[in-house]
Amino acid sequence: MINVNNIIKKSRCNGHGSRFTIWVQGCNRRCLNCFNPETQPHTPNRLIEVKTLINEVLSTPGIDGISLSGGEPLLQAGELAELAKAVKTAGLSVMIFTGYAEIPDTPEIKELMRYTDMVIAGEYDQTRPSAIPLIGSDNQRVINLTGRLPEPQDDDIPRCEIISDGKNISLSGFPTDAERQEFMKIF
Repeated sequence: MINVNNIIKKSRCNGHGSRFTIWVQGCNRRCLNCFNPETQPHTPNRLIEVKTLINEVLSTPGIDGISLSGGEPLLQAGELAELAKAVKTAGLSVMIFTGYAEIPDTPEIKELMRYTDMVIAGEYDQTRPSAIPLIGSDNQRVINLTGRLPEPQDDDIPRCEIISDGKNISLSGFPTDAERQEFMKIF
């Protein structure tokens, strides 16, 4: 089972192209002013069987890959490795956002990295905003494991987006404080 906080089936600001984006539940990093504090508690949120999530991803038309965020995806590396393997086998790409600056060396994480194209690594630091898409703060780094995905550039990925599933409206990506405040006023 994967403990999931949220899913956006088609996002353009959480990686290259159209991405099935999964925010996992549970994080031990506690980055100051975390953009997703609701993903931190290690409590069951939406428990989804790996095979169910694989089917949901692979039945979503028009996506280029998945992005795993959180919370901390590396804390669920074993289950996410199974998902990543299925996604890669289907010809899609895999990106991971992690608060770890150095990727821990465990068998489960090694297996997950085997099926991962790109990692954005490092704790989020609100005092060091980055102008580069996908990177929340300039202390974070891109680890391009396969070369399949291009390095993020200033103009190839939207910084943020407003998404509606018909019931809820959410802000995703890396909005500035002003954009976040404006969103909160409107919605």
